[in-house]
Amino acid sequence: MNINGHKIEKRLSELEMATFERIGIRDDFDPVIRGFSNDSKKIKADFIFFAVKGSFNHGATYVSEAIGRGATLVVTDNVGVKIMRKSKIEVPTLLVENPRKKLAIFSARWFDRQPRDQIAVTGTNGKTSVCHFVRQIWEELDIKAANIGTLG
Repeated sequence: MNINGHKIEKRLSELEMATFERIGIRDDFDPVIRGFSNDSKKIKADFIFFAVKGSFNHGATYVSEAIGRGATLVVTDNVGVKIMRKSKIEVPTLLVENPRKKLAIFSARWFDRQPRDQIAVTGTNGKTSVCHFVRQIWEELDIKAANIGTLG
């Protein structure tokens, strides 16, 4: 995965993913991981596919596509494992209770340079202004700051 021109790749063991229930995985299985997604269309070689329950389908229905695109590993729940077994799909799999939550935790480990302080603004009116004001105040205090939203 390339982020801002920097190539990111890590061993599975570096990401502390090996502690979950392993299905079809040898003890010495420690591949280089080059990215991840819960969208099978975005999977590339050596990626992890997070098969999460969606609004209409479970992500496990797309495991074959993810494997075809180069997925090395699937992370899913009991429902996903059942779907994969019913389709006779065998791929190294980590069984977790809540794959969506594990995806968030995994993302935090993958992108290991998150800001120490973050804020979020919700409500009906004034969100963009508040975000700009906070950023400007922090910058005046010599605190590196950025704001992200629908306006940029």
